[in-house]
Amino acid sequence: MTKYIEAINEKELPIKNNVHIILNKIAGSFVLEGPPAIWIEDLVCVIDNGVFQTVFYVSDEHELNDFKLQSQQEKTWMHVPNAKQYTKDV
Repeated sequence: MTKYIEAINEKELPIKNNVHIILNKIAGSFVLEGPPAIWIEDLVCVIDNGVFQTVFYVSDEHELNDFKLQSQQEKTWMHVPNAKQYTKDV
């Protein structure tokens, strides 16, 4: 089941600039140079459709492959410590 991140520390994320916010609000977060070859723990994918960004927690290898195959929208891949704790089900 796909999970997304809509708030950090009970503060709702805005429609843009979520990579910057995550980097500043969650210690130890960092941007990856692209999608990892294999699934890693605490993997997050930020998808930018031009109007807004959606932040997804990538929970397993299957989801990693699904996100890699999704549309050509801009994606930022991140490692976010304890990412699962910020998630909600879609």
